[in-house]
Amino acid sequence: MRLSAVGMLAVILSVGPAVAAAESRSAVEDKAQIVTGTITDLDTAQLKLTIKTDLEKNIYVHVAQPDLLREVHAGDRVTLRLDAQGKADKITKLTVPELPAPADVETRPEPATQP
Repeated sequence: MRLSAVGMLAVILSVGPAVAAAESRSAVEDKAQIVTGTITDLDTAQLKLTIKTDLEKNIYVHVAQPDLLREVHAGDRVTLRLDAQGKADKITKLTVPELPAPADVETRPEPATQP
């Protein structure tokens, strides 16, 4: 089956924007940085927060949009995606799952301490 020049052009024009958008997204994601830690300070008025990382470093971050701060509070453990300018453009609140005690482990009484 043979495609006419007009048909080929229509296919190229319809696929081209999708490919360009995917390439643009991957370029943005390549420049993004990920930071995980605990929020120690939150300033919703100035769209700023402070994160203490697992390496005990404080990182001061500007937030791209006020909506990102709706669900987070000081003390929450979060992962931030920072854009090329260093602003947080995505905040994911992390939760620690409550796991039941393993069934095959016996609970042992604590040893008595001697004065």
